[in-house]
Formats: sequence, structure tokens, C-alpha cells
Amino acid sequence: MPPIIEQIQLSGVLSAKFSVARALLKPGRTYQDAVDLFQPYESIKEENPELRQGLAETVRRCVAEGRQLYAYVNNRAEGNSPKTIEAILDLIDKYPVETL
Repeated sequence: MPPIIEQIQLSGVLSAKFSVARALLKPGRTYQDAVDLFQPYESIKEENPELRQGLAETVRRCVAEGRQLYAYVNNRAEGNSPKTIEAILDLIDKYPVETL
């Protein structure tokens, strides 16, 4: 799949009442390579700015258009999904939590 930032630029992609985004693996990385690199998933081991920006922009668009977004972040995206989510929220900190 292309990066999320590219997917959301396609016409009609965010047209339903809700959308789902999944942050899984860096393009070209196998699942087993990610497991070997990132476990025990205690910290961010490799930041992925493109993934973060893609999810942040998806959130921005969904909020602006009144759509719901269900975003799933896997530990194998960067090494620790809660920390990745915190970093994405830092990118969109201008939105009040109640809005998200």
C-alpha cells in the first residue's frame, strides 16, 4: 500500500461517515524484520515521520469534515504504539481533546 499521506489525497477516499487507518509496517519491511527490530516494544526504535504526518493529516481532515476516524497503530510501525500515538497527537495539538 502507498503511504497514508498519499492514500488520503485520492479522490473519494475520505467520503464515508467514518474511515479506518492502519499504521502497520514501513514499506518494504517484512513483519518478521519488524518484530526482530522492535521487540520488546518498550520504546520508539525508528521514527517514521511520513507515517505520523499521514495519520495527523487524516485526523485533521476527518475532524474538519465532521467524520469519525478509527486509527490503529501497530507496535511494528515504530516500536511502541502508545508513544507513536503521543507523537501524532503532538502534531495535532491545536485540536482540543474533546474534539478528537
